[in-house]
This record gives sequence, structure tokens and C-alpha cells, in this order.
Amino acid sequence: MTRIKINPVFGSAEVILNEATPVRIKADAVFGRVQLPENISGAFGTSTYQSKNFNENQNYLVIEATSVVAGIVIRYQ
Repeated sequence: MTRIKINPVFGSAEVILNEATPVRIKADAVFGRVQLPENISGAFGTSTYQSKNFNENQNYLVIEATSVVAGIVIRYQ
């Protein structure tokens, strides 16, 4: 498992994923916006996403994204 934390404050961040990489995303937004793959988004609270090829028994990527008065876009190329 590889873990990445993304925490923009008063700014923005964009993450471009490879579709072949299994991924689990936990996103928290506070006066911000987080857009996850498949156009799942939220402005307050917590959202989660798992790729279709995600398997907890194999290596995968974990993204923890927290948006505070900021915007985060996580998408596939």
C-alpha cells in the first residue's frame, strides 16, 4: 500500500491517476470542493471512492484528500 496526502488550503490541487492503478480515496471538504473520479463530489463532509480494480489483498494506492477553502480534482487521464 502506498499512501498520499493532499491538503491544499486557499488553493487548488489536481491529481491525475493511471486507470491501471487500484486506488482508494477518502476525501474531506470544509468550505471547499473535492471532485473524485466518476464525478463524485462534495463541498462539506466526507466522500469515498474505490476503483473498479481495487483489491485489498493486492498492492494499491490510498489517497487522503482534505480541502479547506480550496478545490481538489482527482481524475483519470
